[in-house]
Amino acid sequence: LGKCSSCETPDEWLAGNTEIQVADRDQGQTENNIAQEVSNRWSTWPNGVVKYTIHSSLTLEDTSEILKAFDEYHKKTCIRFEPWQEGDTDFVSIEVDENVCGFANVCKIGGPQVVMFGKDCRNMKTMIHQLGHALCLGHEHQRPDRDSYLNFSSCSNNPKKIRSFRRPMGLYDYNSQMHAQCNSCKGGFPSREGVNICGPDATPGLSVLDSDNINYIYNCQGCHRHRWIPAVALLNEDFVNMHNFGYETQEGNPINTCRALYGSTILSGMYNHSQNTCYIADGDAAFEIEEKFVEVLTFPGGLLGEDCSEYKLVNRRTAPLNSLIRAGNIANDVMYDWTSYPSYSSLSVGNGERVKSIGKWWVLNERHVANTANFAVEKMGTRSSEFEVLSCSFNEMCMIKKIFDSENYVHENY
Repeated sequence: LGKCSSCETPDEWLAGNTEIQVADRDQGQTENNIAQEVSNRWSTWPNGVVKYTIHSSLTLEDTSEILKAFDEYHKKTCIRFEPWQEGDTDFVSIEVDENVCGFANVCKIGGPQVVMFGKDCRNMKTMIHQLGHALCLGHEHQRPDRDSYLNFSSCSNNPKKIRSFRRPMGLYDYNSQMHAQCNSCKGGFPSREGVNICGPDATPGLSVLDSDNINYIYNCQGCHRHRWIPAVALLNEDFVNMHNFGYETQEGNPINTCRALYGSTILSGMYNHSQNTCYIADGDAAFEIEEKFVEVLTFPGGLLGEDCSEYKLVNRRTAPLNSLIRAGNIANDVMYDWTSYPSYSSLSVGNGERVKSIGKWWVLNERHVANTANFAVEKMGTRSSEFEVLSCSFNEMCMIKKIFDSENYVHENY
């Protein structure tokens, strides 16, 4: 993290052990020690609101980095960091400790808890990582299935495997801010082709999957309510929540959106339910990715939600980038800070016939867009400049109707 590569948060805390965290906090306190209720493991912050204080020892530069970390969460999730007020009993105290790179209590433990950075790690990325712990995120490189993605054979002291509070175990995320820097015994040596950077080296802020994990844990609504579900864990309700936006095969079967881990990249494509695979394009080639590396896009609450948030396909030339649904990142320094987005198009295949396809579109640094999207068609990859993208915004007519209905209710009951 930054120039430091260590997070000193104890493994026992990462396993969600609230009792140990409370005991460690209160150890040695004999004055004004108010007993806190110790809840079960994995206690989240109600409504995603985290109250905080910033210690007076922090510099203006420290505070600027903290606020930038807050902004990452505010832009990409429903989490809100709000200043502590008199009467708030549960809060995070953000402090400096020059004996650590980063350190934080995991989840909400009840009463005051800490998020710390120090040494030469006093930067936004370290703060994003430690705030992630406070929000119940564990370490990606300590996932129980990490040996399928990392090699520790040359290491004598491997990081312990820990099951963290997260959505059903899905795609491995080399880009996660919760992943240690790789190519070391701390973060492991990537075993997948093309991966040469991890964690803070791979993305400037929260990765796409970091955001998705937070939005799942806190059941975020509005334009954060879409869910990518692992293909191996799909339930009946998930099939109900799939929507194909009118996209069908020539045989009339629905085409749903999926994303898959392919080499160092997470790409979007077409979900094949009968095979439980994701059909993706990579340049001029097309591939079927097996289900353990696949997630499927769902929309709990429908395309038009009760809060008037609406998912729909829009012209990629006119859509604001911050309204678009993202698929994933790439863990390779040649394509640092590129993000893939699902793309939708009707493509000519000869003889005047057209087929529907879902592919990927690349955007650099959340500003610079590729001119074409890449699609899988008839076992080949092809590119097109004519395509739509998936957007979410609030439907104005729906909101007006809600206001009108509310006013009528008040009038009728006055």
